[in-house]
Amino acid sequence: MEKFTIHSNDILRQDIQAFYHTNYTGYNQPDNPDYINTLKNTFNSTSVNELKQAIQQLRNVLNEDLPKILNIIGINPLTVSVVPRAKAEQNYS
Repeated sequence: MEKFTIHSNDILRQDIQAFYHTNYTGYNQPDNPDYINTLKNTFNSTSVNELKQAIQQLRNVLNEDLPKILNIIGINPLTVSVVPRAKAEQNYS
């Protein structure tokens, strides 16, 4: 798990401690979180079994990282923000 700071700006009143699990290095690259690509299911062709495996991988990451984050920042309950895909809506299947 990696930690970084989102600094205050015109919209954000205060610095925020943020976290991510691992770098995205590209699909099928060593140590890449390929489950992210699987969960995107870009072409709506991923099998239910593959999706379930990807869900379990994400669940494992969250079960590992969220308790660590809670311990680091000491704020309960945690607020988790999911960053949406950076893809134009008309390009979705």
